Amino acid sequence: WYDGVADKVRIDQHYHDESIENILDYSAGQHFIFDKDSSSSCDVYSLPSRGPLSGAGGHVRGVHDLFRFGASFNETYMGQQRVRGIMCDTWFSRIRGTFNDTIEYDYVLIWSFAVSEADGWRVVGESGSGYGTPVQAELRGETRMAGVPGHREVHHVYSFTRFIPGAPPSSVFSHPSLSSCTDKTSESAPFPERPAGWNITEVMSNPPSDPSLPTLPTVFKASLEANIVEKGYTLYMDQVYDYEGDRARFDTFNGTRVEETLLLYDVDRMWRVVDGSCSERAAYHSFEISSASPEDDIGAPSFHLNDVQSLFAFGSRFGERYVGRTFVRGIYVDQWVSNMSMPLGGSDSLSFELTYSFSVVEWQERGLDEHRIPVQAHLVGSMTRGGETTSLDHYYEFFNFVAGTEVTEHADEYFSVPSSCQKPLPALDEQFSAVVEANFEEQGFTLTLEEWYDGVADKVRIDQHYHDESIENILDYSAGQHFIFDKDSSSSCDVYSLPSRGPLSG
Repeated sequence: WYDGVADKVRIDQHYHDESIENILDYSAGQHFIFDKDSSSSCDVYSLPSRGPLSGAGGHVRGVHDLFRFGASFNETYMGQQRVRGIMCDTWFSRIRGTFNDTIEYDYVLIWSFAVSEADGWRVVGESGSGYGTPVQAELRGETRMAGVPGHREVHHVYSFTRFIPGAPPSSVFSHPSLSSCTDKTSESAPFPERPAGWNITEVMSNPPSDPSLPTLPTVFKASLEANIVEKGYTLYMDQVYDYEGDRARFDTFNGTRVEETLLLYDVDRMWRVVDGSCSERAAYHSFEISSASPEDDIGAPSFHLNDVQSLFAFGSRFGERYVGRTFVRGIYVDQWVSNMSMPLGGSDSLSFELTYSFSVVEWQERGLDEHRIPVQAHLVGSMTRGGETTSLDHYYEFFNFVAGTEVTEHADEYFSVPSSCQKPLPALDEQFSAVVEANFEEQGFTLTLEEWYDGVADKVRIDQHYHDESIENILDYSAGQHFIFDKDSSSSCDVYSLPSRGPLSG
């Protein structure tokens, strides 16, 4: 989050086992670092006068300097090209110089910006033309040590997703621990460790002939960018999927609006919140995310969360064939292709080719233990409805894909029913009477009870009705006695001591 007017920046770094929140307040000259997984961990450092975000006079770097994009950088227009399926205008500039009088660099920087809505592309929920939305920056070139033979090749790709122009909410730059941070202003803020790296020449020169299919995790979270080429728009979604817990969450972003959808299949409910208004109904029974219960699943909801292979349409039953390695968003990936056709009812049908890209096993995503994670799914095909056939071209980009314990440890946060969907609990009277029919499915019988409850007098009466007899129970907690009367035998009455533990004992 960048606010050049307020002179503040926030950067959240996501790792497999933790998230680090950085608030850089140039107006106060302070850098706050919060460990989001430890509410008590907060350190404050002084901001350096030089750095990637530091500008003149102790202020945050201006946005044109930050992006190295603008008239002063002598960009040259390159035309239009698709990036992640998005139609973009592209410019390049050359960056040459010397760092610390020892490292010479010679780069080309290529910027890709989504074209305007008038030129055929829009971001769902974004106001205005949408023109000026950065999609990707690609830096390539080489560095040399002064006076040393040879050079080092450099190739970086920076992908921008869910870019929202305008001032971030002030709450972004606040934190409950701001007043209790440990003072470390005499120290320099730590930099995250860089991964060890790899020998790219060796990895690229020894590709596998037919690697095994990656195993999809049953619990994961990810940010999804869907680029629908034939309709010319982008849609953003965060998803959390817990197959083992039979629950899922999907947050769809329309500009600054968030549409929340929570599915808890164990109670067969779906909650949806749009603009603060909540609706609920039976769990969503879409074929993409749900499947019917087994016949012997006694008392269970009619549907369950679909297995992960069905969700991704990826796994051995889909007949994938390996097609090799390439780069996607700057990530070196293995690719598999499958072909599918399915009826949609009547003469309607859907057929497509699906190309999945997973990062190669040698690739590292900072902080993640997993190496083979989904990067992109590209669907090309056609759909016929009502006699009309439409071509399909969809790019699904996976960002910040995290699996396993990071999700389960935050399950209460991800899968809590939104507060706007809650209602006040009804009050329970300390005195009541009722007839209760208890049905036990797994045992196949019904029990009918009449109950009188008096929490003030500390007494309960329960009459149990059977086919050939009725039993009356009076539990007098004020006297510690349990009376049992056989109502079909006026002479039958027994009295017992009340147990200190039991379903009615407090």
